[in-house]
Amino acid sequence: MKLIKNKQESNEKFDELVGPQINKLYKFLCAYTKDFNLAQDILQDCLIKAYINLGSLKDESKISSWLYKIAVNCAKDCFKNNIFEPYADLEFVSENNAYTQTEMKQDISQYLMLLAPDEREIIILKDMLEYSYDEISEFLGISPSNVGVRLYRARDKFKELIYNTEYLGKEGKF
Repeated sequence: MKLIKNKQESNEKFDELVGPQINKLYKFLCAYTKDFNLAQDILQDCLIKAYINLGSLKDESKISSWLYKIAVNCAKDCFKNNIFEPYADLEFVSENNAYTQTEMKQDISQYLMLLAPDEREIIILKDMLEYSYDEISEFLGISPSNVGVRLYRARDKFKELIYNTEYLGKEGKF
């Protein structure tokens, strides 16, 4: 990246490059943590680190993957330092109650939190944020075929979690 001459130019460049990415980063962090306030805190930390290190970005076309890596590292630091404990207490619906779409979404969110962070991350990137295998491979620094393998394993574990709940029968049907 060319040398930024002054603070005003630095602010403008940051806004130009990072501004369009903020909503996607926030959506990812919300899905990753399931806590809007924590996602905001992590996003703020991510943006501060991005601003400080903007000069180290070598290729502006890679801004999305660069920011994503910063966001993931900030989120992982949060988990590592026990700032955040994933919610893992699932409440199951009795057979007499209707299982609504809202309840299903809540349970799916809770199941996601039971997955390991790297499993949750790849499912969120592909299935919720709809990134391509190539984009995910760039974000994670792995090959597209490895993305497919990890995604398959994460989805398989996710299905197993759902299958083993009380409200699903042995056939895995509602």
